[in-house]
Amino acid sequence: FNSPCLIIDGKGAKDTRLAVSDIAGKYNREVKEFTDSGDISYNPLKYGNSIEVRDKLVSLAETESIFYSGANKQLLMGTTQLLDVFNIERDLENMSDYFSPRKVLLLFINELLLIYPDLLVFEVEESPKNKSKKSVKKEVEVVEKAEVKDSASSKYDQIEDDGVATEVVETITANPETMKLEDMYWVISNKKKRLKKSSLRMFEQLFARYEHKDNPFYLYATAESLQTNF
Repeated sequence: FNSPCLIIDGKGAKDTRLAVSDIAGKYNREVKEFTDSGDISYNPLKYGNSIEVRDKLVSLAETESIFYSGANKQLLMGTTQLLDVFNIERDLENMSDYFSPRKVLLLFINELLLIYPDLLVFEVEESPKNKSKKSVKKEVEVVEKAEVKDSASSKYDQIEDDGVATEVVETITANPETMKLEDMYWVISNKKKRLKKSSLRMFEQLFARYEHKDNPFYLYATAESLQTNF
């Protein structure tokens, strides 16, 4: 009747597949097999909102503990929303990748770098270096010539006792792939008002709302079982 036909064999017997292919061949109909060895895949994350995705994958989030199950579901929904906000394809691989807090923070870092190119450039104070007494004495002599002999002399006396430490400041650019998660969070938090509204909402939902806990990575630490299950 020239209508499509869906055949389901619960045990997936090879004989069934061959028989269907033979029949279809007689009518010049194409056969597509959805099997563990076939070329058709199923992406359970592609359609539906974050709650529907959570419900599809709820078995991966369930544990014996209601507490941990709740955290797993929160991370599952939050990560689904995150992928949508940043236009990342929903699939199991991406979902698993973005259970990593570093990967998530990188999304916010990269967004802020478009506004603040020097976002990850910092001035770091090196260990103070002591000047030699000779160089210090020359500096004091210059001061004495400026007719402030008394104060310069007292300064030199102090230098004789303590020495003078010069402050050395070095400019470095942090690597977000290796910097501490806490530092990444601090950098984003200081500039979070410049994030897009949707990005800010995700940052608050996944991190900032847990600041009252031990650390803002509380959700990720609590939902480790979900990452293992994926």
